[in-house]
Amino acid sequence: MGNIATTVQQHGPHTIKTGTYAASFVLDGALIPVIADVRIALTGNVELEPPTNPKPGQRVRYFLTADASARTLTLDAAILSPALLNVAAAGAGVIAATKTRIIDLAYNGTAWVAVNEVQAA
Repeated sequence: MGNIATTVQQHGPHTIKTGTYAASFVLDGALIPVIADVRIALTGNVELEPPTNPKPGQRVRYFLTADASARTLTLDAAILSPALLNVAAAGAGVIAATKTRIIDLAYNGTAWVAVNEVQAA
């Protein structure tokens, strides 16, 4: 499992990161302020790991865009996910070919929680 290689744009408390594809993503929470958008072009299936070194109140939004093929997205079991979301923790969801899925995570002081999920039409 490797860390995301990124370029960073800082906008006050909001950071925008552009990641390089890897089969498993781990983001270091110490490197982001309060909110981070992480944009990743997928060329294979992906598993999202909970960011390390989090601070209460941090939010990370992953913008995951599939290439010409559908891609499977799996959330690590440590990320809490309400049943109403399409991607269950330790379960998988599909990102349709050429579409973007947004996964919004928030750290509540104890755990990362998937608070929202959207797939562009």
